[in-house]
Amino acid sequence: MSLPLRLRGRGWGVSGPGVVVSGATPGYLGVNGERMRERLREWAASHGWGFSWGTEFDPSRPPAWSKIRFLQRLAPHHERLLWVDADVIATLKGPPPDEVFVEGEGAIVFASADENHLNTGVMGLDCGARGAGHGLGFGEAGALLKWVWEQTQYINHPWWEQAAFQEHHATWPADFRAIDKRVWNAYPGEEGPETALIHFPGGYKQRLASYAARYLGRSNCRTIISAP
Repeated sequence: MSLPLRLRGRGWGVSGPGVVVSGATPGYLGVNGERMRERLREWAASHGWGFSWGTEFDPSRPPAWSKIRFLQRLAPHHERLLWVDADVIATLKGPPPDEVFVEGEGAIVFASADENHLNTGVMGLDCGARGAGHGLGFGEAGALLKWVWEQTQYINHPWWEQAAFQEHHATWPADFRAIDKRVWNAYPGEEGPETALIHFPGGYKQRLASYAARYLGRSNCRTIISAP
């Protein structure tokens, strides 16, 4: 049974290059979490992108899995989606989100890697790509997301849905393109002058307060429009 989702942002069918998608359970990261959400929305708007914020999570799975549900609802209505985990700070520097998709003809998923595995904390999804067409219905973004959701053996895996993406990548690598981690998914200490997004998973959260003080100011973007 599909879960009804409320997405806050520029609604389905919006014109423009794409939509930045994120979401978090209530109170996640406290006041810093709210400021990070507003900064992410400001970053999207500054480049003409829409923004959607997921607020309802599937209670049958760990919260990280609900990114698949959020993306599934939006994929039929947009050419490009950029998922960004809620524990990411947008620096308002670096390239626009469009550049995630550079030189990616035929690819569906755009993500960086940590050593030997994908990192889907920041992940581009080309919803217009047909993919490699390997006979299992992964030629479209919606079908790929459906396949990932169906990999129930990974529900409680330490990497959650990321483990399912990793399996797909290992089997059909042509559906994926690598993006520069230092630009799009840098950990604290990895960032440089072109870094657009800094990620604070796991143990890196202890450094969040100092980075929040450095990067997070008062957002000038105040209006959030609820999607239908």
